[in-house]
Amino acid sequence: MVAMMLPTAIPMILTFAKLNHTQSKTNKIMPETTAFVVGYLVVWLVFSLLFTLLQEALLAVSLVSGMMAKANNVFGGIILVSVGIYQFTSLKDACLRACQTPLGFLMTRWKERASGAFGMGIEHGIYCVGFCWALMLLMFVGGVMDLVWMAILAAFMLGEKMIPPGNRLPQVFGAGVILWGGLVLVTQM
Repeated sequence: MVAMMLPTAIPMILTFAKLNHTQSKTNKIMPETTAFVVGYLVVWLVFSLLFTLLQEALLAVSLVSGMMAKANNVFGGIILVSVGIYQFTSLKDACLRACQTPLGFLMTRWKERASGAFGMGIEHGIYCVGFCWALMLLMFVGGVMDLVWMAILAAFMLGEKMIPPGNRLPQVFGAGVILWGGLVLVTQM
């Protein structure tokens, strides 16, 4: 998961490094930038651990297969509809906005020293998890071990982060996923 999400954080990391260099009285920007990245990675490590525990629980009750794809179409349909609904929430929108505007995020939350950078990395990581935790559930539909599915999800998440704020891509995607999930559920009745 870290390998999937770290590339989407590159615009934020580069913006942080440049802003830190501008504000620094020395040319030592590495400790703060490293602390920012480590804070971000800590959040993703914790999320990955929780996600792995969820994966194991779903495997134990046969809702996902050994390849970590859905083993139950009703479960898959429920995930799809739930993910689609989340795309329309104000929480998703707020988290996405924090991820889309690196400079705005940093200007309103700037803290000095490596400890402040670490805290900003954690805060940014929390926003990123808030933005895409539901999308991560789609891994249980297409398969955690399916590299093509994982690449599609990573590309979509990067696309959402890169679009200008206010774009309707998340809602269009949400509507599509709700329809897909609805079709899956209807065909199971």
